[in-house]
Amino acid sequence: MEEREEEHEFEFGPVPTGFEPNQERLPHFNIPVGAGLCLPAAFIRCNTLTYKKAWGVTGRFGRDEPQYAFEIFANPVNNVGAPSTPLHLWFIRLLQGRTSNYKFVCNAAIDLGDWGLIADITRYWEYEDQLRKINASISAMCAEAEALDALQESCRNRLAATKASSCLARIESTCQGKDCCFAMKRDDTILPSNRRNHGRGRPT
Repeated sequence: MEEREEEHEFEFGPVPTGFEPNQERLPHFNIPVGAGLCLPAAFIRCNTLTYKKAWGVTGRFGRDEPQYAFEIFANPVNNVGAPSTPLHLWFIRLLQGRTSNYKFVCNAAIDLGDWGLIADITRYWEYEDQLRKINASISAMCAEAEALDALQESCRNRLAATKASSCLARIESTCQGKDCCFAMKRDDTILPSNRRNHGRGRPT
């Protein structure tokens, strides 16, 4: 990353292009520097498409210092003794509504400059979209299952009308309970359990 003349000096050197001083925006963003040690990210930049991730550098190792990624989450308000209250219904409705509603909420959060707030608003919207698709798939599968159940019922009625069980009463003994276990021949046909041995040889 090349330094530019217009980049102003900061505590640890010039601000890299596209970055800004951290200044407690991401206070827990620490970068490993070896030997089990870490340094705080002095300069950070945010993925402004989703605000869910930031990149940072310590600013102590020159312009070739590698950038490190950091997942961004909303930070709780430090108000000791204040109970945590659930989200207001109007806010949830905006997050679960149309895309335009989400963008409206997201833009309002961007105006506040709180990256963590924007990140979790984005996550909530993405999860809502995923849930919507999954629920739609579940509804489609339930409808398909109901249709198959109706077709199976029609088939069962036709078999009953043709007295199928009476016509095939000779194989009744092969069903030994709810989960019938059939003896199988090598050609994968059912071998009735009441079949007698034929041909020569002594019974075993």
